[in-house]
Amino acid sequence: LLDTDTLGDLITAHNSESAVATVLTTTLVDPTGYGRILRTQAGEVLGIVEQADASESQKAITEVNAGVYAFDIDALRSALSRLRADNAQQELYLTDVISIMRSDGRAVRAQHVMDTTLVTGVNDRVQLAGLAAELNRRIVAGHQRAGVTIIDPASTWIDVDVTIDRDTVVRPGTQLLGTTTIGGGCEIGPDTTLTDVTVGDGAQVIRTHGSSSRIGDDAVVGPFTYLRPG
Repeated sequence: LLDTDTLGDLITAHNSESAVATVLTTTLVDPTGYGRILRTQAGEVLGIVEQADASESQKAITEVNAGVYAFDIDALRSALSRLRADNAQQELYLTDVISIMRSDGRAVRAQHVMDTTLVTGVNDRVQLAGLAAELNRRIVAGHQRAGVTIIDPASTWIDVDVTIDRDTVVRPGTQLLGTTTIGGGCEIGPDTTLTDVTVGDGAQVIRTHGSSSRIGDDAVVGPFTYLRPG
């Protein structure tokens, strides 16, 4: 769920502090599986230790690597040439460039993100479903703030490329998918799925399954209608 504002803040912090590396970090209640951020007592970044190589005390660190970086390209190339696979996984870790740059006496910084969902990783389908639900919640909230009435956000699914004009009402059990475009003052649902459908202003679409279709202004469609090309 990484957004442009977070990336912009990372780049701004990187450039303003003349760092050769800036790593995006966040703090997790359960940091298991993530690389931990090592700091000096003064708070300066020392490096990143991966889960498999961390000591028990390091595993207790809750600030983790979000896997997003800004680098000075010359410093990065130099550090990459010195990576070694002397770790528990016997792999070359990109994260080791942080400690290499630090040992070269170069400035390394961290940019902390408070909203952990922006940088949460996905390792299985449970986590994927959880982040998809969070993205949908944010999309739905965005439409609500823009003047769309969504009766039951929990049962409504709206894809990221869907557009809905003001004063439309979306009723429970509705899925708006693909590049669906809904005009203003419409009533959509309940129990309606539209994929790549264009709906004109003032239309009512009730208990309808539609794909790649066009519904005109003030049309009344449904209930129990199936719209499709041809």
